[in-house]
Amino acid sequence: MARARHEGKVWLGTLVGAVVATVLLQLAIWYVDDPGRVTSLEDWRHMAWRVTGFHGLFALSYLIWPRKAPAGEPEAVTTSKERTHS
Repeated sequence: MARARHEGKVWLGTLVGAVVATVLLQLAIWYVDDPGRVTSLEDWRHMAWRVTGFHGLFALSYLIWPRKAPAGEPEAVTTSKERTHS
């Protein structure tokens, strides 16, 4: 479960990055104001959200299918420090 939490936090960073990229690209599109010259900017905006979506699915997979500890290793134990900072 700790890995799923970690992947969720990393995905939130990706989400914030996609929002910032979208805002900056939209400002650039408005600045250029020529539909024929902004297609590459629009493509990059769509790419940011595709990557965010795929990363979200990957992060969600850790929650749906938790990874098991390798053979011979004990299960991960939550320490008191992790419990107090969650």
